[in-house]
Order: sequence, then structure tokens, then C-alpha cells
Amino acid sequence: DSLVTNPVCKLHRAIALFCGKAPEVQVSMRVSSPSEIERLVLDGSYDVGLGACGQHSPYLEYEDLFEERQVLYCGEGHPMFKRNSTVGLADLDDQHFVRRAYAAPDKLPSGIGRTIEAVADLMEGVAALILSGKFIGFLPAHMAQQWVSTDMMRPILDQELGYQNPVYVTTR
Repeated sequence: DSLVTNPVCKLHRAIALFCGKAPEVQVSMRVSSPSEIERLVLDGSYDVGLGACGQHSPYLEYEDLFEERQVLYCGEGHPMFKRNSTVGLADLDDQHFVRRAYAAPDKLPSGIGRTIEAVADLMEGVAALILSGKFIGFLPAHMAQQWVSTDMMRPILDQELGYQNPVYVTTR
């Protein structure tokens, strides 16, 4: 989900190398949640999966490839948007958060209440909810950059709450 915008990933180069070495193989790609990727690899529908987060299955092999930075964002129209440089941890209490439907790290300090949450299966849904100006949530920095550069989204407490999340390859 959104790995194509990650400059560290270089998935396109891996595909090109693979197709050059095995031109007879049909490549099939599917963008899914980490749990769905693991299910498809486990049942043999797919040979390999790329993912982040998820609950690692004892029946699959995992190898960390790289990390991507996750940052908390708000969208234009959100009360924190115009004051993002003056926002403190206490301001996050009782905010409306969007979270991913799959198991993702929760890097918020304890004690921050979340009164209403929105849930999205993939990061594109998380981005849409953040861009609505009604929710705040974590996105990979490389993905959010397109909206940050056009001032439609702003980071919140990047230094305090931003974190690295491993991206892995999984096989049977």
C-alpha cells in the first residue's frame, strides 16, 4: 500500500530485474492489507508479499527490507492546521483520529484520549479522511509529501511522534 511513492523501496527496479531473469513468468500484483497479503501467501495464491505492520504468522518467513517514516498529519480545515507549529501533546487529547483497520503500531503516548475514530483498510483511505479536515492520523511521510507540498496537509509533532516502521518481504 503506497510503496510506489517510497524512494527507498525501488519496487519498480525489482520487478524489472525479475522480469528480465524470468520473462516467461506472469506477474500478478495486488494491493491489500497486511493480513490479506499474509493470507494470500500462506494459501499459495501468491509466492511473495511486501508488507508493513500486520501480525506475523508462525507459518511464514519474514525479512525486513527497509523502514518508512510514519508521521501524524492533519488536513486543511482541521483546527490544528493553522497552528500546527504550536500544537502540544495535550492538544491531541480527545481528537478525532483515523486508524488503519489492520494491526499497526500505536505510537501515541498513553493518556491521549480518542473519542471518535474513523477506520480505513488502506492508507489511501486514511489520507482521504485526513484531507477531509475532520480527522488526524499517521501516514508514511513519502506518501503525504504530495499534499504537504501543496499545503493541503501538515505534520503534527513530527519530532515527538514520528516513528520508523519496518517494511518486510514474506514468503512461505
